[in-house]
Amino acid sequence: TEIAPATAETKNISDNSGDFKINFDYPVLSNVGTATVTNQINQSILNEVNSMIESFKSDAEPNPNLSGDITLDAEYKFAGVSHGLASIEMQISEFVPGAAHPNNYSKTLVYNVADGSKLPNIGSICADKNACLSKIVPLAQSHLKTELKRLGAEFDESSESGSARDLDNYQDFLFTPEGLQIIYDPYQVAPYTYGTVYITIPWNELGAILKSEYLK
Repeated sequence: TEIAPATAETKNISDNSGDFKINFDYPVLSNVGTATVTNQINQSILNEVNSMIESFKSDAEPNPNLSGDITLDAEYKFAGVSHGLASIEMQISEFVPGAAHPNNYSKTLVYNVADGSKLPNIGSICADKNACLSKIVPLAQSHLKTELKRLGAEFDESSESGSARDLDNYQDFLFTPEGLQIIYDPYQVAPYTYGTVYITIPWNELGAILKSEYLK
């Protein structure tokens, strides 16, 4: 019997009442494990979405002296299931009147399809959690230099600090068929005009780093 592939159906939360305009797409997953695990993951995704919306509402205070809408828009990319993990990138765009441009950023949600647990951070994928970043960062920076050159950007001091060995710099990651994808938000490693920067560390470079369960 063939196993049905994991899929994502788009759901939306919209709210144009009051001071905010919210248009938030999020995925409901199918076939990412047992029915129980799939339901657990979908409930976690919805909880995360509601938390992001509530945080936005509490942080974005209306300014009566400025006209215009306070907006929150979100889309997502479902990277599928690779090496036992289901990975989702939420692409968020916030705008408050008076700002020069929207605040765009990513938030990734990565789940173990064996038990439905959400990975708390990138250290969770490494055989040696304490040495995880010390092994991943040199690889990531090597690929980042190549990607910035391709984009026509420099690997400068901000690129160095934005990709340095700090969990905050590596909070957004995905497992893809090609490897471990790292996501750097606008401004993190390059000027805003370059947008979000993505790099992928191929699986063949990760063999000595990852937990054995994620090498299958």
